Amino acid sequence: MATDFQSVALPVELPGRKGPVVAEAGGATQQRFWKKVEKTDSCWLWLGGCNSSGYGSFGVQTTPTVKTVLAHRYAFEQANGPIPDGAVLMHSCDNRRCVRPDHLSAGTVADNNRDMTQKGRGRPGRREGAQRCGSCCKLGHNRRTCAGGGQ
Repeated sequence: MATDFQSVALPVELPGRKGPVVAEAGGATQQRFWKKVEKTDSCWLWLGGCNSSGYGSFGVQTTPTVKTVLAHRYAFEQANGPIPDGAVLMHSCDNRRCVRPDHLSAGTVADNNRDMTQKGRGRPGRREGAQRCGSCCKLGHNRRTCAGGGQ
């Protein structure tokens, strides 16, 4: 049985964010967040807006502005507290729209890359993290393997 994370109290400050969160009456920020989530038997899908990488984004009122945060990071922090400095969140379900806290775990970039490789989600023939040469992008070369003829 899944825990109902709607009842988790909103902190006075969001970890890693500048400025205190304006406490909306009755936990309105959390209510607004969870109204944008469809809880299925497996993943809890974000129905709100997404960024260009496919991750959900959510506006949180801070003093004096609204800060856009990643939806899965917001859900994780509400359930588990602050994400450690320098950590990334990994989805065990590999669904970028999933905000279910028990599908998320904190790890390093190396952990995430290892997980991606083990699950076959990396780009074949491309060394992860390698920078591409501007003239060779069409062929997928990177600066280490480029001879300048990939136009």
